[in-house]
Amino acid sequence: MEFFEGDLVLVSAANWHVPAQLSPKFNHRYYGPYKVLHNFNGVTYQLQLPSSTRLDDTFHVSLL
Repeated sequence: MEFFEGDLVLVSAANWHVPAQLSPKFNHRYYGPYKVLHNFNGVTYQLQLPSSTRLDDTFHVSLL
């Protein structure tokens, strides 16, 4: 898939850490939508995440 600057995308929750008391069964599978800020090389994208998020803002296309 290819996304362009300004597109809104969902991010897979596979790499997001959630509190231990929450069951994985009831957690979100995707978070977002987040705005695409930059396409680095066709497979790496920079997203506009909220400031409260403790994640790096670059993601591989397989997680979007």
